[in-house]
Amino acid sequence: MVKVKTGYKRKLSAEKAEEGFIFILKNFLSMCPPVGEPFQLRVKDEMFDVHVEGVSCLCVGPDKPHEHYRIDAKNFKGLLNWKRGETVTITKRSDREYQLHQE
Repeated sequence: MVKVKTGYKRKLSAEKAEEGFIFILKNFLSMCPPVGEPFQLRVKDEMFDVHVEGVSCLCVGPDKPHEHYRIDAKNFKGLLNWKRGETVTITKRSDREYQLHQE
């Protein structure tokens, strides 16, 4: 039996908090719809259309190009205590609906 991930917890870095993004680690992509495919994210009592975005990066050098993954949170970060060090959790409710919690 394969264990499927249904939740993702992430502490906001200063950079991601300021930019308004949730960084998604590559090993947690399997719990999300494919990169670029829209899904709904419930934040408090509101629903937002979001997607996982791949961003090209050379942070480990020009000979090692790769992608980082993130969800744009600019439309809903005002509903939360959005600052460095805060922890957010994304929980899968169905194939196209997820919920964001803050601890």
